[in-house]
Amino acid sequence: MNKSQTLFFTGHRDLGDYSELRELLKNTITAFINKGYKYFVAGGALGFDTLAADCILELKAEGKEIELILMLPCKNQADRWSPAAIRKYQGHLKAADRVIYVSETYTKSCMFVRNRAMTDASSVCVAYCNKTDGGTAYTLKYASTLNLTVINLADVER
Repeated sequence: MNKSQTLFFTGHRDLGDYSELRELLKNTITAFINKGYKYFVAGGALGFDTLAADCILELKAEGKEIELILMLPCKNQADRWSPAAIRKYQGHLKAADRVIYVSETYTKSCMFVRNRAMTDASSVCVAYCNKTDGGTAYTLKYASTLNLTVINLADVER
């Protein structure tokens, strides 16, 4: 992956009604594709990560020459999810161009390590964050310290 062509996603698990967010996210991704971005990294979690992966796969199906890279905290990430969420996750695993695990099994720090690895590999962060604490907020702060371009879709007028 070329860092200057790599964008990653971070966001909350609970999005509520996300129909408008989906359109905004897809438009944001398309704008970065038009700027030469090719590699799109999602963390595989429920919520915003899943929505981002869906958008990347839709754009690939439309003929965009981009890659979905799943950077996952551990191999058993989805073990306690609902059957429907597990099916969606497994579909993303099969469709991804690359799958990277930062840990074999769950540890107290694997999510933190995954978030930092995605940030370190990228030049842009597209987020959905409306809280001041938690993993997403921490990741946005870390991305800012590295001078990444940070776009928080929760702040965009819809």
